[in-house]
Order: sequence, then structure tokens, then C-alpha cells
Amino acid sequence: MATYKVGKNATVVVNSLTSEVEDGNYTTETDKDETTNLTSAGFYSQIATIKKASGSLSLVYNSDNAPNYNEGDTVTLTISGSGPGFTGSVFIDKMNYKNVSIRGATKVSFDWTSNGAYTKS
Repeated sequence: MATYKVGKNATVVVNSLTSEVEDGNYTTETDKDETTNLTSAGFYSQIATIKKASGSLSLVYNSDNAPNYNEGDTVTLTISGSGPGFTGSVFIDKMNYKNVSIRGATKVSFDWTSNGAYTKS
């Protein structure tokens, strides 16, 4: 049986508070506008317009360093680790708190949506 270590592959920084990632993902997408016209030679054409990122993170933190953010807050989020990184301003859509844990870890999870420009690394 493999030993699972939270935060081994990824960490998250939310407003300068570093937490270890238990699980998480994010998706990026773009809207597009049709630009078909006389110069497109009868072919459908389009351009990318508004970009958006959204995701969900499940974090483990030290109870002495509890999260200082809530649903409805706009925060700076940095995801780093073995997968694709992310840095940008995000809106916290929803939070879920796990108050009881067999292993004694304090956990919080939240859903987020980008709020302005972001970078992927």
C-alpha cells in the first residue's frame, strides 16, 4: 500500500496563507464571437473573447494558521506543484468545512472563479 502525503505534490497560497493540497482541479475556458464575413471566403470564423478559470480545492492546514478568507471574498490564489500552476485574483464561490477528522487534520474546501487576469505556469 502506498503512503499518501498531503501537500507532497502541490501547495496553495491564498492571501499569503500557505496550505497543503489534498485534492484539486481547475478549468480554463474562453468565450468566442463569430466573425464570419465577406473576407472569410464563405467559411465560418471566430475569435476568442473573454477568458475564465474556475476550480475546486481541498486543503489541509495547521489549526494555528486557519484560513482567513470566506465565501464571497476576492483573494489572490497561487497553485504550485507537479501539475499546471495558476496565479490570479479569484472569487470564493462556496466553502465547505470538515470539522471532524479521524487523523486530526483540519480541512477546508472551496470552489472559485477567476476575477480578472490570471497566468498559468
